[in-house]
Amino acid sequence: ENLNPLFLTTTTETMMNSMMLAQLMKDLQDPEIMAEAQKMMNDPAFQAQMKKMTDSQQFQQHMEKQQEVLKDPKKVKELEKQMQEKLKEGNE
Repeated sequence: ENLNPLFLTTTTETMMNSMMLAQLMKDLQDPEIMAEAQKMMNDPAFQAQMKKMTDSQQFQQHMEKQQEVLKDPKKVKELEKQMQEKLKEGNE
């Protein structure tokens, strides 16, 4: 059976995203990784780069959209369900 290459690419990307999310959640529990993250966040160059990004219009617009989504309890529940499904997929 011939499978659509776009479908395979999308499916692979979704699985990789789920695996990356699951790994991130594990990494957040690792004290060594968190200590390194803290060092990075304390670096003035990193802070300057983050400020530049968060001051950008594109970032501001994205955050405004996210705030609107979070005001809707139905959408929040939907996002939570999607997150749980992705974590489950990523841990399989």
